[in-house]
Amino acid sequence: MEPYIYSIISKENLQEMLISFEACLNLPIQFIDNEGDSIASKGKCTTYCKAFQKHLPHQNTCEKLHASASKKAIALGESYIFSCHGQLNHIVYPLIHKNVYVGSILVGPFHLEPVTTDSFIDVSKRHPIPASDLIDLYENFLKSTVDASLLKGTKVVLDCANGASYKIAAKVFHDLGMDLVVTGAKPDGTNINRGVGA
Repeated sequence: MEPYIYSIISKENLQEMLISFEACLNLPIQFIDNEGDSIASKGKCTTYCKAFQKHLPHQNTCEKLHASASKKAIALGESYIFSCHGQLNHIVYPLIHKNVYVGSILVGPFHLEPVTTDSFIDVSKRHPIPASDLIDLYENFLKSTVDASLLKGTKVVLDCANGASYKIAAKVFHDLGMDLVVTGAKPDGTNINRGVGA
């Protein structure tokens, strides 16, 4: 059965609207129909989201959370801001036509506050994620905050000061395509900033 929204506007018009919204907001956007299914979207799922989703229990999928948030927005009769399992924010707007709920516009994910390492510690307390996967999530998040095409081939000298993030920093910069020279990347637990760093 065709979603109710298509009795009001065409698939092409809906897609054009989502393209316009995504261009204005620079955030992923999707239309969730009156049954709770995502039927159209624009914008990419972040690498952080893709990596995080594999750790969610089957009964706690992002799609189920989005559908639940849509129902909450309808019950409230207004837009609803919520955080997903990975502590990313979304806004859902219920759409009503002639007093009939036709679906919702879901915008996100995005951050309201700067992400810190504490954010990942909080996520690990809620979900059983191995430390190596948490590091991958953090790396993916860091990479998602910049346009790699602007950095590719840039020559960078990275002084890690023999600190705790020496592996993560070098990997992230390398993955972003930078021409990298790394120094101060041999920590032994006692040599932080010794002969390197600020």
